[in-house]
Amino acid sequence: MAKSWTGRIALGLGVVVALAGIAAAGMYFFLPRTEIRNQVELAIERQIGRDVTLAGAFRPSLYPVLGFRAENVSVANVAGGRSEHFATADAVAVGIEVLPFLRGQLIVDRLVLQKPAISLEVDAQGRPNWIFQPVAGTPTRPPGQSPATQVQDIRLRSIRLEDGLISQNDFRANVGWLVEHVDVASQVQSLDAPMTIEGGLTYRGERIELDVKQAVPRALMRGVATDVELAVRSAPLVVRAQGRIDPGAQSFEGTAQASGENLRRVAAWLGSPLGEGGGFGRFSVDGRLNAAPKRISIENATVSLDAVSGRGDILIETQGAAPYVSGRLEVQALDLNPYLGGTAPSAAAASATGAGEGGSTAVTAGVDIRVESYDQTPVDLSGMRAVNANLELTTGPFRFQRMRADRAQLSMVLNNGFMAATLHSMNLYGGAGSGRFEIDARQPEIRFVQELVADSVDVNTFLTDAAGFSQLEGEGEVSLRLVAVGKTQADFMSSMRGRVHTEIIRGAVRGVDLGGIARTIRNALAGDLVSTNARSPFTGMSATLTFFNGVAATDNLSMNTRDLNIRGVGVINLLDQTMDLRITPREQRLAIPFRMQGRWEALQFDSDLRGRARPLVEAKVRAVQEGERAAR
Repeated sequence: MAKSWTGRIALGLGVVVALAGIAAAGMYFFLPRTEIRNQVELAIERQIGRDVTLAGAFRPSLYPVLGFRAENVSVANVAGGRSEHFATADAVAVGIEVLPFLRGQLIVDRLVLQKPAISLEVDAQGRPNWIFQPVAGTPTRPPGQSPATQVQDIRLRSIRLEDGLISQNDFRANVGWLVEHVDVASQVQSLDAPMTIEGGLTYRGERIELDVKQAVPRALMRGVATDVELAVRSAPLVVRAQGRIDPGAQSFEGTAQASGENLRRVAAWLGSPLGEGGGFGRFSVDGRLNAAPKRISIENATVSLDAVSGRGDILIETQGAAPYVSGRLEVQALDLNPYLGGTAPSAAAASATGAGEGGSTAVTAGVDIRVESYDQTPVDLSGMRAVNANLELTTGPFRFQRMRADRAQLSMVLNNGFMAATLHSMNLYGGAGSGRFEIDARQPEIRFVQELVADSVDVNTFLTDAAGFSQLEGEGEVSLRLVAVGKTQADFMSSMRGRVHTEIIRGAVRGVDLGGIARTIRNALAGDLVSTNARSPFTGMSATLTFFNGVAATDNLSMNTRDLNIRGVGVINLLDQTMDLRITPREQRLAIPFRMQGRWEALQFDSDLRGRARPLVEAKVRAVQEGERAAR
């Protein structure tokens, strides 16, 4: 009996529900559609303050939402806008709340836009067209429309875009962007409650996945600043940000992290290509972000670029032909060579420059006077035009060409292919110094300028790195200013001009025993005192070298040994690797001058007791010095 009554009650409830459903469906499908369409238009217009037109068919739908389907939908642009419409869509599915509908209330809570096209604009005065102003008051009910068919409210808990297109045009600078295949969905309880947006879109051929949390949708619609969390994932770039967005000012302030495998790829993808060149691969940045159109600042940033990592403050401006980067950075180590079109040196060069001990293997137009012939391959520094910069750097190990420093404080300016690096202070080769390096790649011929003043340096390692010359030992002071112009390493050598002054204490000249040569010219000619094991120890040595067209000349070489005072005059040709020196060792009142000439690896020694070689050598020295003075 109990089962029988239970079954009857269930059957009765089922019949009631079925009849209610049939009644609701009948009411739903036979509602006056024209009046409802008008009410939907009016309700949306109240929310956004724009004319809304549902020009195509308007009929009930069960999928993708329970409600109505409107075709050929458009939303008007602002007055004076370039595009006729702010947005259009092939079709819009308008979802309604079921239970209120059964009570005679029509509440819109979902929208599905199929193939929408949204045109974002900023006019010449900087006013965006996506700021909406709701209309105050209550919409006027069309004559004859019953309350049962009126749209009571719009509570957009879900908006979905399918295969959309969004464009932006900024008419202040006539720039813009376009995203395609926009498939995103938003979830929100009310326009005053947090909203989430998830989905994807395509920009410049790259698919981007989005995850956005926005605090107050109504504020965003009205152009009022509001909090936002953003995650962007694409093959070139991954970004996470949390902060406050101001749609009116088109700005963002908060924290952000960005990373990618290749910065050049990202820059080209975003429309600001960095050109060809070395470096600019893997990167990451994490800090306090302040972003506005054409201007991005990152404070207290942790930065990683290629092999460089550090902390500091960075400002990036993009209104010019090339991005402009300024700020201050403290980096653990800095090797400028990869950004100067460098290539890896040979194993011998790497060993000589210390690269085999953990240093960089990249070099550019560095000079190595030991090579048999200088490279005729054009040096490509076009990458220096890709970005402009003004940076204050404090760095650990620092490398420029083959020159190295243990620590340096420098200012670096890079402008359209011209780079100037001023080293305010640095620790290098056991000593300390300051200097300036310039590279001018604005013309077809590249111009290098190197200026350096240093004291207490290890002369052997310094000259080995500076010129591949390892025949001097000792601790000394060095000052130099050298200029070179050309397209290849051979050009730089043949055009080198300037001066180098050095004073060395407690050292030696490797490869030759000058005292022994002075004492016995006969043994020197036999080669007994010229070998890889021969040395000329000295207590002090100084010289000023004048460079012109790849030839170094000195008229004041001075070296003191325990027994001798040695004076010298002569020239060293870096191009054909020859020298012509007249050396005069003096022991008390006895002076024995002799001449050293020929290729470095096969020097010939001749006595010059009659002084015949002196005017010949001095003439060569004067030619170099006069040429250098005329070229200043």
